[in-house]
Amino acid sequence: MRTFLELAGDSDGIARVERISGDAWGVAIWRDGADAPLQVYLENLFLEARDMDPDARARHLARALRVLTAEEETPSWDEARERLLPVVRDARMAMSPPYSEMNMVVEPFVPGLALYVVIDFDDRMEFVNEKHLTEWKVSAEAVIDLARSTLARAEHDVDRYRGERDPIWHLSNDDTYESSRLLLPTWRAAVCKQVGKPLAFAIPERATLLFAPADEPEALDALLEVAVREFRDAARPLSPDLYVEDDSGDLVPLEPSADHPLAATLRQVRRDFAAAT
Repeated sequence: MRTFLELAGDSDGIARVERISGDAWGVAIWRDGADAPLQVYLENLFLEARDMDPDARARHLARALRVLTAEEETPSWDEARERLLPVVRDARMAMSPPYSEMNMVVEPFVPGLALYVVIDFDDRMEFVNEKHLTEWKVSAEAVIDLARSTLARAEHDVDRYRGERDPIWHLSNDDTYESSRLLLPTWRAAVCKQVGKPLAFAIPERATLLFAPADEPEALDALLEVAVREFRDAARPLSPDLYVEDDSGDLVPLEPSADHPLAATLRQVRRDFAAAT
């Protein structure tokens, strides 16, 4: 990461480079004269380069930097509309630099988390903001609806998390948009029908979506244990909490009864999460 930041900071045409708060792999790059930064996510880039010798790694990062920061116009509506996808991120992100300068498209989701919309390019993602809406002449609501519809058409493969006797299930597509499926009420309804029971869900980090029967205390305990561990170890964490659908079909934090075996543990997890954020 330091090598990339140094290369970017020394490059012609780049005015400023900052790491993105709360994202171990995120970097914001301001081109000269740009109103908003380019957001770059470097995890895949560094995985590609980790076994290279130092000189080869530096050349690899320099080539990637040239590609990522090449001047590009805002894509037209026709170019962008099929690439729009919803993502789950920290709700405070829209209010934190560099995103606070962009007036991002955002919708509340569950406490502490929000829905954002990205343009999913082959080599990067770009968050949709007010500038896009103005140029496209579309509303934020239309963009969010279209992003959800595009994701709904994707594959949604589910499997047991750790073998066929495991009470925990997970989304197994490995497409980095796993947590985004939780934004789809139709997907939640379909997977509850597939498993045959009401479910509790967890999204400890961006590429992980776990779920287990909500009416089985042992399954919930196992789900919470995995969610807390994966949240703690994640480079791009989201939440250690568990979520269920309420009577209206909206997603809400699980609220077990006071005498439920998980009640005290879940309260402690939430206190720790609130203190950390």
